[in-house]
Amino acid sequence: MRQRTEGKVEAAGRHRLPWGRSRRILPIRWGRIVAAVAAAAALAVGLALVHNIAPRQSPSASQPAVAATAMVTSPPDQPAPTEPGPDPAAVPAAAPTAGTDALAGPAGEAVVPPDAGAPAPGGAPAPGPPSLAPGAGGSARPETEQIGPAIGLSSTSVAFGAVESTVSVDLVGVGTAPARVRVGGTPAWVRVVPRQDVVDPGARVPLVVTLDRETAPPGTVDLSVPVRAVDGSGGGSLRITATVSGAPSLSVAAAPAEILAATCAAGQGPNQATVTATVVDPTGVLGVEVRTRVPDGTEITTPLALVTAVEDRSTWSGPIGPAPAPGTLAYTVVATDLDGRKSEAGGSVEVRPCPTG
Repeated sequence: MRQRTEGKVEAAGRHRLPWGRSRRILPIRWGRIVAAVAAAAALAVGLALVHNIAPRQSPSASQPAVAATAMVTSPPDQPAPTEPGPDPAAVPAAAPTAGTDALAGPAGEAVVPPDAGAPAPGGAPAPGPPSLAPGAGGSARPETEQIGPAIGLSSTSVAFGAVESTVSVDLVGVGTAPARVRVGGTPAWVRVVPRQDVVDPGARVPLVVTLDRETAPPGTVDLSVPVRAVDGSGGGSLRITATVSGAPSLSVAAAPAEILAATCAAGQGPNQATVTATVVDPTGVLGVEVRTRVPDGTEITTPLALVTAVEDRSTWSGPIGPAPAPGTLAYTVVATDLDGRKSEAGGSVEVRPCPTG
């Protein structure tokens, strides 16, 4: 509908300022203006409360953001919208997505709350910076690591038993600095020697223990040897145990007790004797030999052959002779076990001249 005012045609319902030329003052819609201002104030207060109360809580996907709305006025000659739309000036920048810790700034920039690290609502402590894990830009010190030179032993006991003569354990560097090894005193028949004198941190060095069974006293061996780091810590006492059997038990016999000289005819009698040796040794027998000395002073050494062996008892035998001339043929049997211990036993055989007639 159009009106004619003082010869001019104007659109009905158009707003004019009070001092406009149309001299017509239309009523101002104060109700809508007040509603828009109240909505904007409520939105500002809500944002301030969210910022102050829960600065570190990010909007969850399960909590949809509430869209801010503002009342919009339309010109008189245009119909008002069915549902008031958002006012770009009143709606803040896009809210942060779920899973982020930043709040949207005035120009869409991410703003980290200044009180980051403060306890979250409900008393739950805020997560701190991630700890440095081994292999991720740093290394964690082992719980067993000691400050300065320090060593450890892979075993504190060495058991040789009745047979073994050499056993090794490991020296382990458990400190933060290289450690020089010091081994305590030992008997002459025991040696405890590291392959190298210095053990670096994290390294393993063999410590070789040797038992000389040939010179060790027979019976049970049980002793402790201290192993330490010079000007450091760690180490311990190394216990060494063994069973030393001693020299073999040996008995010998020769038959026949009399033989003929080598110059005699074959049918006149034997010119050789057989020596039999019985050896008892729990360690084991390495070998048995017989040494003979004929009447003219010549010496001969001949190994004996193994005949039988049952548990720790064995039998050995072999021939002695002939002798070139009559006299006494002396013999000595020597038995050696696996520990290097030796036992000797001997006898003699009479060498007769050739029979006449």
